[in-house]
Amino acid sequence: MNRLLLLISAIILLTFGQAVADKRPQGPDGVPSYVSEAAGLSAPGTYLLGGLLFTGDHPLNNPVNTGDLGFAMLYRIDGDAIVPVDTVVVDTLGYFYFLDLVPGSYLVKAGLSPQSPNYAAYIPTYYGGGTRWNMTDTVVLNAHFYNADIHLHHVEVTDDGFGHIRGFITMAGSTVNDSREPWCEVVLANAQEVPVGYTFADANGNFGFEKLPAGDYRIWADLTGKYSQNISHKITSILPFADSIEVRLSNVVQGIGILANARQESITFYPNPASGRITLHYTGERSRDYSFSFYSLSGNQVQTGVVSFATSVAYNEIDISGLPAGIYSLVFRSADSREVIFQKVMKK
Repeated sequence: MNRLLLLISAIILLTFGQAVADKRPQGPDGVPSYVSEAAGLSAPGTYLLGGLLFTGDHPLNNPVNTGDLGFAMLYRIDGDAIVPVDTVVVDTLGYFYFLDLVPGSYLVKAGLSPQSPNYAAYIPTYYGGGTRWNMTDTVVLNAHFYNADIHLHHVEVTDDGFGHIRGFITMAGSTVNDSREPWCEVVLANAQEVPVGYTFADANGNFGFEKLPAGDYRIWADLTGKYSQNISHKITSILPFADSIEVRLSNVVQGIGILANARQESITFYPNPASGRITLHYTGERSRDYSFSFYSLSGNQVQTGVVSFATSVAYNEIDISGLPAGIYSLVFRSADSREVIFQKVMKK
């Protein structure tokens, strides 16, 4: 129900929001003066969270109005649950904000409305730069925060290929047959996990990517708070089509930083942040070997290796002392490339 209300709010705001989007003077540090004034009206003990939405090097429609309309969605991390809070339209200054927020941890996701001219060129992105909720930054709010800027991930739109990938999204549950998941965002990425396109499943949970060139692809779904499989598929001149790719979401929210795939296998680690070695804790149905790769925020692969877990509950270590300080995506992949687990690592 919360998700439905959030979608309805987004549709209403995206339909009527332009009527109230007008130029306003900016205050100190590039924050619109009306935002600073709104923060002063916050209820006691609550705060404002806001930032600029960027498409390319500049904020949305600023300094040139491109006709794009943006939105931002806010989620609160409440124990093991991630709860939708609000959806707002991004105005012509490119700034968005949320008012009267209680202290706590939040996720912010932004994107462009379907009627925007650049809709296909920018994937919805979270604060912190991630396109997946479990691989991005949280905002720990204990004061007004004006700088939750989001730079939408840009993709080069290509339609000169000969292949396609079509499939459907399911939500794993306790019933015999998994249920289809409608209206879910689906991301297409290259072999390095860098997104190259996105779409939304229809009312029956079906999705499709058309006119794709030959190559190795990854497909996953992003439904904030749920955990997605990462599916590998290769398009060749001999096998250019895939028509029944299933991407499964986990119906059990376990909390940020712990990602269990649909087979209930997980790899967690500590400490985080880390400076030398990280200790891995594996739980699963059986022993397993995983290859792993670290990727920088720009998508470059910076470290690889293999770890083995001899039992269904086991430990291992990875030495990250050679990595520069920063935030990295850590991707584990089994030998058959069907079991993929993602984590975010902060190197001190």
